[in-house]
Order: sequence, then C-alpha cells, then structure tokens
Amino acid sequence: MAGNVFTDPLQLFGFSFVIATALLQLILAPKEYRVYLMNRSKPTLAISLTFFEWGFALIFLALERLVLTVFGDTNLGYPCAYIAIVFSALAIIFLNLFAFYATFPNQVKKLIIPSIFLSIIYLIGVFLSSIATGPDMEIVFQPYLDIVMLFTVLPLFLIPIIILVYYSHKMKFRSAPHARRSAWLAIAIILVVLSYIPEIIGPPALIDYLRGLYMIATIIFYFCFTRFIELRWAEKIHHLYICLADKGTCLYDHSFIEEEALECSLVTGFISGISSLVKEITHSQKRLKVIDVEDIKLLIEHGNKKTIGILLTEEIYKILRTKLRRLLEIFEEEFENELDAFSGYVSPFKRTKKFVERIFVYKEIF
Repeated sequence: MAGNVFTDPLQLFGFSFVIATALLQLILAPKEYRVYLMNRSKPTLAISLTFFEWGFALIFLALERLVLTVFGDTNLGYPCAYIAIVFSALAIIFLNLFAFYATFPNQVKKLIIPSIFLSIIYLIGVFLSSIATGPDMEIVFQPYLDIVMLFTVLPLFLIPIIILVYYSHKMKFRSAPHARRSAWLAIAIILVVLSYIPEIIGPPALIDYLRGLYMIATIIFYFCFTRFIELRWAEKIHHLYICLADKGTCLYDHSFIEEEALECSLVTGFISGISSLVKEITHSQKRLKVIDVEDIKLLIEHGNKKTIGILLTEEIYKILRTKLRRLLEIFEEEFENELDAFSGYVSPFKRTKKFVERIFVYKEIF
C-alpha cells in the first residue's frame, strides 16, 4: 500500500492538482451549460458535459486515493476507482462529440459510432477484469486493464486528436484562427492522454508528476473553446443600428445579410422606449443589455454621449458585444460635434460605414 497522501509530498502534489482541476471543471461546466441554454450550440453542450463528467471522474479518483492511502479501505476505494473510470469514459465520449461538432458537424452521427463502440468495449473490459480480481487487486487486474486500455481508450483519444489535426491542416489557409485553435485543442487532448493513461496502467512513479497536466489541459480547453465557438460570429449577425438614447432617432443602420431589414426608426424607437420603460418599472439606472426573442437576440450597448448601439444577432457572443462597444466609442469620437449640435440631420453619419467595415471583419477577431 502506498504512503499516506497527506504525509507523502509527491502524492500530496498530485492529489492537490486532481482536486483543483475537478473544482475548476465543476465550476466551468454549469457556466458553459448556461451559455448553451442561451444559444443552443451543440459544441457548447458537448464541452459542458465533458467538464461535468471529467470533474466527477477526478472527484472519485481523489476519493479512491484518499480512502486507500489514508484509511486503507479497499472495500470503498476500489468502487470509487470503478466509478471514476465510468465517468472518464463518458467524458471521453463527450470530448469526441465536441471535436466532431466543432469541426465536421454534418458528419457527427457517422463519426461518433466508433467512439461509442470503443467506450462500451472499454467498460465491459474493466468489468470483466474486475471479476478476475483476487484479494490483491493490482496483481490480477493490471494485465487485463493494460490490454483494454491499449485497444480502446488510446484509440478513443486518438480519434479527436486526428480529427482536430486534420481540420487544423485543412483550415490553415482558409482560416488561420480556426487552424490555431484546432491545433491547441489537439495538444490539450494529448496532455490528457499523458496524464490519464498512466493513471490506469502506470508507471506509478510518473503519475503524481503528470497530474498537473489535467489543469493545463482544462485551461487550454476552456480558452480555445470559447474562442473557437466565437469564430463563427460573422455568420450570426444580421443588422446594426445606432440611435439616440433619449429620442430613439436612428442615426445609422447597416445590414450584414441579404434580406429585407426592419425599418430603422421602428427598431431604434422600440429599444429607446423599452429602455426608458425598464428604468421606470425597476426604479433603477441599470441599462437594458439584451432582448432574447427565440432565434434572434438584440444586443444593446450604451455609449457615453446618449447613443445606443443595437446588434440583431442569432447568438450572444462576448466578441460581438466588444465590437459593438468599440464601434460606439469610435462613432462618438468621430461625430462629437454633430452629436452635441444634433438637429435631425443624419447625412454626416453615413461615414460610419467605413468604421463598421473596419471593426466587423473576420481578420480582426484576434
């Protein structure tokens, strides 16, 4: 039996990373799930479930280490290990789903079949290996599990790595941001492999050192994922409006899609009116930030000179709000005199088009 996790510095090092990573993932999982509820993005749901399952797998892994090394209770320790394995298998499936939805969404049903098949074989192999276990679990259990890991879990990890690397290569000249983030996501999965495989099949001397890779992989996943999803912002925006907050007068509007847009004054008048109504009802100076009408969202930003920017979009992306805020800053700086002496004449604001084309372009996302 290994030494006590709290008295062995190396074990404590690895144990701390497991706990910290589990907590981080269980914080990020509901955060991303709330985002999914807003935009119904399947990659968002997949990454949220990946964090949930992965976080619970690490929690039970920590419990297994705790009861085995501190209390010496194999009756409780080994079931915790099995539960951790089940959660980790589910996490790998959802990780595969994320990779497929983020790269080749139209082929998900075909691509996920091998992943599900391998996961089932993996869990069956773990179950059969445990049946063969004698009093000393590690002597009998280990050889069987080594074979199971080699032919199931390793391919399960290789599938999304290959998909992401291939996608990164294909997008290298079409979209450099997509290519970079795909490559980093593949690197993150490789880090998971380096930390997860030794967890089951050894060598034991490396396990505690490698557990720190869980945290690094989680951080890469989260930041690359949020950037990866928002790369699609250009496909989601429909129309832009800029108006005066107090009067609702439309100063400028711009369409990003080829379809008939709503009358500018109707939209800006509505936003101005409902913003005032919200303040009256709530008796608060807090500003209306978004209106969600099923498939269409109205992102609203307020400028410093009583202007309001409105984006009609399909998704609530942070990058869109950042771009809208930046546009308002430039708009108010460029037209400071016209806004101070506004008399209803909107022709000078037509120059806003060049600022829109500068800010709302793909190459300026990052």
